[in-house]
Amino acid sequence: VAYSQDVATLIAPLGLPVVLEAALSHPSDSKLQGLMCEAFARLAQGGGEAAMVKCIVASLETPDVALSMLCDALQRLCENAICQPRQVVDELLHLCDSDPSNLELQRQVSLCLHRLLAAGVVSEACVRGRGTLLNSQWAHLLERFLGAEDEEAKLDGTFHSKVQELFHQEVALHFEYEAAERCLHYLRRRTQPSLVFLEVIRCLAENLEDYQSRSEARELAWDAGRQMLVPLDPHLRLRLQNEVLEAMQLRLPQALCSAALAAADWPKSEESLVKKTAHLLNECSKLLERKTQVTQDHHERAAELRREVMLFEAVEYLELNAAEATPTQVSSALHMLEVATAVAPVGPMAEVRFARDGACAGRCFGTPAVSPWEANCEGFAQG
Repeated sequence: VAYSQDVATLIAPLGLPVVLEAALSHPSDSKLQGLMCEAFARLAQGGGEAAMVKCIVASLETPDVALSMLCDALQRLCENAICQPRQVVDELLHLCDSDPSNLELQRQVSLCLHRLLAAGVVSEACVRGRGTLLNSQWAHLLERFLGAEDEEAKLDGTFHSKVQELFHQEVALHFEYEAAERCLHYLRRRTQPSLVFLEVIRCLAENLEDYQSRSEARELAWDAGRQMLVPLDPHLRLRLQNEVLEAMQLRLPQALCSAALAAADWPKSEESLVKKTAHLLNECSKLLERKTQVTQDHHERAAELRREVMLFEAVEYLELNAAEATPTQVSSALHMLEVATAVAPVGPMAEVRFARDGACAGRCFGTPAVSPWEANCEGFAQG
């Protein structure tokens, strides 16, 4: 590490990236982080503190970068007067403005500024006119928008897996209920017990056939192994049928036992069998309600992940903070609109565009004043 100004000036351009790369590779190594700050201090002796800050800040563009480590490094450099808070803020804002369509970068810059403000490294005065970047809500909006696709995939996977599981439980439970109902019917007709037992087996076979018929009508099914919806080919169809058969076979002993107990003590057992049948029917209804609730919960959560919904929130946020909303944030919102347009229905996106153009609506209704939001939009367009 350099100990003189001349040596520091010579090796800083090469040394900074190397030191930073080593620190980024081991973000949890506190000793290495301390050595990194010491190295930065030595390299800054050559008057290269501006280049050093620029190098650190530029690392925010690195995918999956350790944000906390970079913020800690900037904090220690400012606290030790190696660089000035204004230098850090200027570099962060310059990086933010350089690529408005990079939403992950916008999020990282906002989070970094928020952390430095919370640590007392920078003041709100340093970011005057850019106050919206200090609000964690903007970073949260960007994070939700960026992660929507992955969250949708995870949500859909959980939903399809759960519904398929409940459906198989429903088929098996319905078999036991129908078997009890048939036993009640045949015992009331004084049928021989041996025939009642055969009716339970017949009930299982017919319920399996019913499932097979319903399976034939389906085109897609959830493949738990691949965690995705796939075409229901013969191999997968057979596997699912075996799963349903196993579920029904688990209930077969109880169905036969109920039939045997009822037949052995008939007609005294009639009341007990009636209660058993009613209980199983009630359990079937509860299972159906659970499936309905799971579907409703999925629809509600999926609505929250719709891009146009998040875009509405972003536009609303910028309108509520119009006095400090920046051209870069407006440009980021327009990029979000482009992304949302590609995946969202036409109707909702028309509403988003209406909301986006709402600043101009005031003129149509005779409002002479230009809002701060509209001024920012116009300033961005002219720039």
